[in-house]
Amino acid sequence: MGRLSSHNKQIVLLSALTAVVLIVLFGKLPGNSLFWREVQNSGHTFLFAVAAVLILLLLRDSSVVLRRAPLKLYVVAGLIGLLVGVLTEVVQLLIGSDSSPVDVMRDLTGIVGGLGFFASVDKTLQPHWLKSRQIKKAGLVVMSISVFTAGLFPLAHLSAAYVQRNEAFPVVFDLKNEWSSSFIEIKNAVVKTSIDQQVSTANNLKRFALVQFKHGIYPGVSMIEPYPDWSLFEALTLEIYSEQAVEFDLVVRVHDKKHNHAYSDRFNKRLIVKAGENHFQIPLHDIKRAPMGREMDMTRISELVLFAGKPVAPISFYLGAIRLE
Repeated sequence: MGRLSSHNKQIVLLSALTAVVLIVLFGKLPGNSLFWREVQNSGHTFLFAVAAVLILLLLRDSSVVLRRAPLKLYVVAGLIGLLVGVLTEVVQLLIGSDSSPVDVMRDLTGIVGGLGFFASVDKTLQPHWLKSRQIKKAGLVVMSISVFTAGLFPLAHLSAAYVQRNEAFPVVFDLKNEWSSSFIEIKNAVVKTSIDQQVSTANNLKRFALVQFKHGIYPGVSMIEPYPDWSLFEALTLEIYSEQAVEFDLVVRVHDKKHNHAYSDRFNKRLIVKAGENHFQIPLHDIKRAPMGREMDMTRISELVLFAGKPVAPISFYLGAIRLE
């Protein structure tokens, strides 16, 4: 009866471990925002904490040798868990799913944190605690919490950036503020936010970030997930300062959640940037009426892009806060 019970236990543990791996490989949350993507990525930490404990229990139940060496058992379980994490990333890469070395680090934080928490309540380790049992248990708990906190830091950082983005509105983006970095994608360009020198202009250059577009095709800065509801405002304003003697062109692109990725389904406007201060004001009704065959949903703006076409030479300029008025 005992053997049958042990066999059933192994089946349950193996089934649970298989379910965890399948969730990592194929589980998808319904949302597609930066926040939900980060939630899904952070899920690696929790899932591999569970996976590591399941592997530990499977090894303990099936290996007499490792059962007699509980500390080695934890090491082996951790190594197997890490191997499973690497293999899941390889499989995701082969099937065309999201795969990243960063996810392996998330897996590792989950493995270490999960095994640490379990060790703090594991009765088989009690003979190894000796007189410092409570101190060691407390140390394991603190270590595990610290590891989990590190693994979840990107999600906490992004959540704080969303709050700061909402509080800054009607400023849509300001590269000089830290929160903007969470919503920026850069293509063939460099953004330097540490510029603090002043020039002979009515504005203080401390408000500006230096943007450099490299030579190539469509270098630009994409501002993902700005505050979405622009419906109560009349204009989008941009301030650009140029130290280049020759004028150059930039393009502003705006689209909403319904965007079908066609050129005719978004707003595009060419800006001519001259030497010195440039203040651009774009009426929002022009943005609203830009898509062919429909009106842009001004309550669900999803991206703003500033880019150049095909510059024959690098372009440098200073970008101030982009705001609604």
